[in-house]
Amino acid sequence: MVSFTACDKDDKKNDPKDNSSVIGDTGLETLIINGKIGDYVSDIDPDKVTKISVCRNYSDASSGRNAITEVTVTNKQFSLTLTTPPTDALISVESKFGGDGLSISNPSAKCFIACFSAFGMNQNTPIYKMNDVFKTEEEYEEEYWYVDSDVSITGTVDTEVYNLKLKKGWNVIGSQSSGSTETWKNAKMRSDLLWVNP
Repeated sequence: MVSFTACDKDDKKNDPKDNSSVIGDTGLETLIINGKIGDYVSDIDPDKVTKISVCRNYSDASSGRNAITEVTVTNKQFSLTLTTPPTDALISVESKFGGDGLSISNPSAKCFIACFSAFGMNQNTPIYKMNDVFKTEEEYEEEYWYVDSDVSITGTVDTEVYNLKLKKGWNVIGSQSSGSTETWKNAKMRSDLLWVNP
């Protein structure tokens, strides 16, 4: 089960008269993730996952280094709070996405994409919040991105389609893979997803 608590600093985002409104959880100062470990976690018995860490990047999640925050897992359940990431963990949106030919409304904006690592049995592995890929042909993954100022990322690169309007703070992002196409867009946090590494 997943829920969130947010301090909404952008009162206009819920105003139906505001044409800049976007669908999804955007511009959140604090994000609380209540998660459940699924049955598929490579190299670790899911029942023996003891800790979840938020790391600076995928390499750190793979190695279990440089955790920004971490939380204990009990009976496959955890509750983790995301606040403002450290300044030195932010990278420019331009350097992350600019070379791919996407349209970026504010290239000077900086971002942080939370990467998660599960620990147990003296091992660790990256872990993702997603649907059960063994029960559907379409894969859906939920991610959490922080930006230090508003920015839009739109366009298509190879088989990836981006349609993102990110507000300063935490943004919930949905990645939907169908066939050979992957679409990235603003999303609402879902309660039916599990944390796995299939």
